[in-house]
Amino acid sequence: MLCTLTLAAALGGSPASGAKTLGIVDLLDLEVGYDTLTLQYYGRTTFQQVADGARTGIVAYLVGRHIADPLVPPIRATKNDALRAIEGAVAATILRYGDRVDPRALIYSTLSGEAAALRDTYTIFFTPAQYRAFNQYLDAPRFAGIGAVLSADAASREPRVDDVVPKGPAERAGILTGDLIASIDGKPTSGLDIDAVSKLLRGKAGTTVRLEITRNGVAQSPLTLARAIIEPPTVYSRVYAGIGYLKLTVFGGTTGDELRRAVKRVDAAGARAYVLDLRDNGGGYRDAAIKVARVFVAAGPIVSVEERHGHRTMFSANGTAVPHKPLVVLVNGNTASASEIVAGAIADDRLGTLVGERTYGKGLVQSIFPLPDGSALKVTVGRYFTSHGRDVDKVGLNPDVAVTEPEGSQPGDPARDPQLERALELLR
Repeated sequence: MLCTLTLAAALGGSPASGAKTLGIVDLLDLEVGYDTLTLQYYGRTTFQQVADGARTGIVAYLVGRHIADPLVPPIRATKNDALRAIEGAVAATILRYGDRVDPRALIYSTLSGEAAALRDTYTIFFTPAQYRAFNQYLDAPRFAGIGAVLSADAASREPRVDDVVPKGPAERAGILTGDLIASIDGKPTSGLDIDAVSKLLRGKAGTTVRLEITRNGVAQSPLTLARAIIEPPTVYSRVYAGIGYLKLTVFGGTTGDELRRAVKRVDAAGARAYVLDLRDNGGGYRDAAIKVARVFVAAGPIVSVEERHGHRTMFSANGTAVPHKPLVVLVNGNTASASEIVAGAIADDRLGTLVGERTYGKGLVQSIFPLPDGSALKVTVGRYFTSHGRDVDKVGLNPDVAVTEPEGSQPGDPARDPQLERALELLR
């Protein structure tokens, strides 16, 4: 491969005004992206399909640049020259439109078009910024704040405390789940969205913030909290009358270890049963799901993954499960992917009862493939099956005990969370 592709030399003819070159990183992005989609994607695809997607992405970019009737000839692809044909189409576009084209943005659109051509919802291209945001969603970065998880209270329109970070400023100040934050540094919070509230609560570590709190309709004495560095957990826990409540927000790299520590905390507080809350948990890393399942599944298979060409890999328990106790798993329509792996493993082995609503039904496995410049492709690389061989894709898991979640419910508060209330009743 050429280290740089000088457009006029590569294609012949004179370059347009402002013509640019494709560097080694540009060509590597195109090559690695093409190889990833044609060699790693779980479903069937053709070289021409990917090439057609590349052309669609090129045209979309030019249209977005307000270039009317862009001239992009069809890309004819065979097994041996498809990648070179795509590179040539990108180069020809830059040569033809000169300084009206940003080569890096054009390559991103080309790769996005290739991914979209596979017609798989979960196979997508990430720009470097999007890739960083995706990683931050699964493994949230540290920040300075008070250590409280908030949602909007439907009645008061004020931020409601759904959870507090263990040993964080909010917990040390005595803030409890269910408290409403009426004002922050004298600014009323009613009607503010959660992002705006979070910005008011965050700041430099060591600085203070003054809160007015309402608890069960009664105003509390104002609190002054010193912001501290917070490492956002992915597992929250508490104990309700001898029943340990374990809420997983996402399946990140540390979730399995966090869950084991949370189980130890609720056990130390006298928990004789567990509620594992997987509602609104859209998943995350497959390996994190396996680690979480191993907390409860003592032996045998957890999940099998069917990869390209039908090869299956089985992932099993490793004998590190905690001592068995009665267990309820809360699920709903947003319980998906990694969450369904865990719920399916527990249900198949009859280790717990599923309570709530039918799960989302995402039985496809994705892997992330970073590209040389910091962008990435998220590609469907397989289909998973529960330990008993159930395929949940587009089907989901039905709960053993169906309980709907009414509008205005407050997850995590038994008095206003019918699904959690039912789980606690079963375990009592």
